[in-house]
Amino acid sequence: DLKCKNQLQPIPQSKILYDLDRDGEIQAEKNLKPSWKEITKLAIKLLPHIILDHDPTFPHLKSFENLSVKKYLKTLNLGKQKEHFYEKLIDTIAQGYCYGSIEDFKMTFLGPIIRQTLLHGDIHDASYFPDGIQIFTEKLKKSIISKGGIFHLNTTMLHTKKQAIFTTKGNFSGDAIIFAHPPAQVKYTEFITATVEFKKPIQLDKDNQWGACFFRDNHQFENPILSAINLKELYSKELNHYLNINIKIRNPKKTYTNETELFKTILPQLKAKFPDAHPYRIIKIVHWSKAMPITQETFVEKTRIKQGEKNHYYAGDFLGCPSMETALMSGKRRAEAIKLSYS
Repeated sequence: DLKCKNQLQPIPQSKILYDLDRDGEIQAEKNLKPSWKEITKLAIKLLPHIILDHDPTFPHLKSFENLSVKKYLKTLNLGKQKEHFYEKLIDTIAQGYCYGSIEDFKMTFLGPIIRQTLLHGDIHDASYFPDGIQIFTEKLKKSIISKGGIFHLNTTMLHTKKQAIFTTKGNFSGDAIIFAHPPAQVKYTEFITATVEFKKPIQLDKDNQWGACFFRDNHQFENPILSAINLKELYSKELNHYLNINIKIRNPKKTYTNETELFKTILPQLKAKFPDAHPYRIIKIVHWSKAMPITQETFVEKTRIKQGEKNHYYAGDFLGCPSMETALMSGKRRAEAIKLSYS
């Protein structure tokens, strides 16, 4: 509808690398994939739980008995060695994408992602906006305004009463209200994405054409580097001295708004992970104070039951698999529900 599709491009098929043992030994993704025999065994164990989860934005909440990914892996009786391998791999990938750790990430919300990936492909089959997601956001905003919508930015909601919202910039009323703000009952991961400039082109595994590298969480660092994106492969050869680095923030009270301060903090890690590239400086910081929700099945269930009460509706990525897709789909469903109730 917004005519953005023609600006999407396939994600470049570059090598994905992992450091699973925190020892600097980089392994290519293709070398980590289990055999078909092992995949089949795992699929048979997972299938009864995820066969009905055809919609990753609306998972079945009772499928995995409220178990975290870590606890669920123990129920599969894989043997200590295999269990430890999957713990390392899943945790490294999940946190590299800014999700919670496998102690926090619930299997209920991961199960549908696994099904989706098995049946429909993963990031290798995905597309992206080379100029950033902002193009989609701006077109959506203009479309809403063209239909009479109004945005009140930097406005804090104080409380609601029936169909009225009381805010720091006045009071508003409407036939229905959709709440899509981060709820207090949900925890969020906190990350910083830093664009780092190096003095030399960045090689990993003796290769400068790698696409991304995921690093296992290291608890000796307050702000561990968990993933790196090679901007040369994603955008342009002119960026062969630049990486986007995702940094986990363990202590939310300590924020980094200054590029120089953050660079000093992570410099030992940069030198260890990219020893031949000579890290030079951070040129930009994007702080994600609420990156990915860590939610509970009971909270999602209660929110589903409350949908439509007093003409109040709820949307957001905390209602299913945490993702942009969930946020968009839950918002669309709420709008359709309101439309239906007034038709």
